[in-house]
Amino acid sequence: MENSLWRTNQNDINILIDIYKVFHPQELHFLLDLNKRWSIYDPNRMQNMRCILRKTFSSNHEESQIQQVLSYFNSENCIRLFSTVTVDMALAERDQMFHLNPYQSVCPICSSTLVAQTVDVLAVQVYTMKGKIDKGNNIFLVINFKTSF
Repeated sequence: MENSLWRTNQNDINILIDIYKVFHPQELHFLLDLNKRWSIYDPNRMQNMRCILRKTFSSNHEESQIQQVLSYFNSENCIRLFSTVTVDMALAERDQMFHLNPYQSVCPICSSTLVAQTVDVLAVQVYTMKGKIDKGNNIFLVINFKTSF
């Protein structure tokens, strides 16, 4: 693939390669989420985050590595790995917050299998215990039995 067709510039790719040499993707995601949640006023912030990261992933990262990555992702020039639009926000905008799937994928009577090409979708309203109303889709299979059982 030609460089001019890439959506991510080469410098950003090189930065990500360097970061992924030290952190697995799930470790990086965890660390960035932890960074957002942890108080910036905690005097032992780096040590505490390092301990949690080490315990969660059995990793052996140094404080300096964590500090360097967090400093980069807290800067204005960093790569934005995660969208500011969440999946929940996108689904809510389309009135499809909930997808209610059948509890089984095979008909107990005729053994027909549920596949995407044979289903119907019904728009529904989901009422929560707290009184909130969300819109969603109920996915179901309609089977016309040709013989009686």
